[in-house]
Amino acid sequence: MNKTARFAVLTVAVVALAGCANRPMNQLGNVTPSGTAFDSSLTQQYTGLSRVEKESGDFKDANAYARRAMAASQGNPTEPDSPELRTLLPDKYKAELTSERQRLVTALDASGRSKAPEDAARAQAMYDCWIEQATENIQPKHIQACRDAYMTAIAKVEAALVPAPPAAVVPSDYLVFFDFDSSTLTPEGVDIVNAAAAGATAPGTNIMVIGFTDTVGSAEYNMALGQRRADTVAAQLIAAGVQGTIIAESRGENDLLVPTGDGVAEPQNRRAQIQISKPAM
Repeated sequence: MNKTARFAVLTVAVVALAGCANRPMNQLGNVTPSGTAFDSSLTQQYTGLSRVEKESGDFKDANAYARRAMAASQGNPTEPDSPELRTLLPDKYKAELTSERQRLVTALDASGRSKAPEDAARAQAMYDCWIEQATENIQPKHIQACRDAYMTAIAKVEAALVPAPPAAVVPSDYLVFFDFDSSTLTPEGVDIVNAAAAGATAPGTNIMVIGFTDTVGSAEYNMALGQRRADTVAAQLIAAGVQGTIIAESRGENDLLVPTGDGVAEPQNRRAQIQISKPAM
């Protein structure tokens, strides 16, 4: 090889090495977390994800997480990833990820970043990990691990946002169980709802009804089924004489009473929870 050719090869090699060095994933050693406690924690969370992806050879996602880490370190954290932008995301994941993103954004915007900065950062990073792994749809254990980590973190954020009930308020809960794939109250269920209604007549009483399902069926279907169950209980409370405000919502197959895998028809997970906060006597 002549001198000119050797020089050209050397030049190409130097440029290639410089290009590798300039990749975001290779610049994280120079990143110093700053800004708010949330920004700092988010920087650390994304840095950790970038390193994991780099070690596994996924340079595309390693660089993506590195860019998010850098943005957070500069006090400009990105928003949680959006299912709408993930064109390759399989349909079976879309409903739950969309619902959970809204849950996450709501918690973050409700002072979650300041009241629980570390858990909020963990929740956002693990949500992004979840959607990234779901889009790849290659390693079910990794998808589940990211989802579980997100669920644990978001629950802690939400707990930090709920103020302690005033001393003058006495909370009480009732559980109403349903038959498989049904939102119709059983006779026993009617009795329980009526008993709850009898204790919810005092002025100032607040009632929330939350519908849940087992893990049979899609997350989207179960979210709708949980809402039907909550609405059924709310209607029976009104029929039984409750005149106050009743909020009915669904958690679908999230927050299982009895932890199970997917596709398990566990009877105790097919329920609605009536949460009553009434003035003390």
